[in-house]
Amino acid sequence: MKFGSELDAMQRWESFKAGAIAATVVLVFFSLFALGHQWLWHRFSWDWQLLVRAAMAGGSGGLFGITYRYAVRTLSNVQVKLGVVLAFGLVRACGQADVGIVLTNAFLTLTILGSESLLLFAIAGITLDVAMQQGWVKPFE
Repeated sequence: MKFGSELDAMQRWESFKAGAIAATVVLVFFSLFALGHQWLWHRFSWDWQLLVRAAMAGGSGGLFGITYRYAVRTLSNVQVKLGVVLAFGLVRACGQADVGIVLTNAFLTLTILGSESLLLFAIAGITLDVAMQQGWVKPFE
């Protein structure tokens, strides 16, 4: 049985692993989506804005992983899982829509970006569920 700071250190390590896994998954899929967007609109460039967006996506993925591990605790509560995914996805989507509405009125672009946000966190949530089932990350106790 683990007590005190040993238990706290273990919990921090498991949260770090969950955050790292989610950040990596979100960053990889964000990069794939960004390449898809560039291919769709025939604009291929890797500029500083894309790098900043990638860093923000990875950072939010890491925070998602830590929060998801804490909120889920068991693998059976689907409502909590969907709630965390929707919370992170909608906050990111609304931020993009807010900026997008000010800069442009392209409904299709805003819809695609909003869907992308929800999909990024859904994929990260599924990956964390698999990681917890496999024992790679322990659920929060």
